[in-house]
Amino acid sequence: MIRYWKSGDYSENKLKHGWMPPHPTFYVRGSVYEQHGGFDTSFRIAADYDCMLRFLARANIDCAYIPSVLVKMRLGGASNRSLGNILSNKGS
Repeated sequence: MIRYWKSGDYSENKLKHGWMPPHPTFYVRGSVYEQHGGFDTSFRIAADYDCMLRFLARANIDCAYIPSVLVKMRLGGASNRSLGNILSNKGS
């Protein structure tokens, strides 16, 4: 499957309904990591999502949407390698 995904502006409501900012282009100042913690690698495939949730929902950091393509990714990845993998990692 090949897709083009445009995230759009951030909103707290989107986040509450499962929307996730595109993690390859989620840039954060080092001071935010120092103050709110980094990646919790005990979450096998959701460390990025956990980190972004802490920054956006809990710490309420400001963010800005850049309406340009900044990253082009290859197909694959641990979280969506196959339907079986997606189902076995659900909740991880």
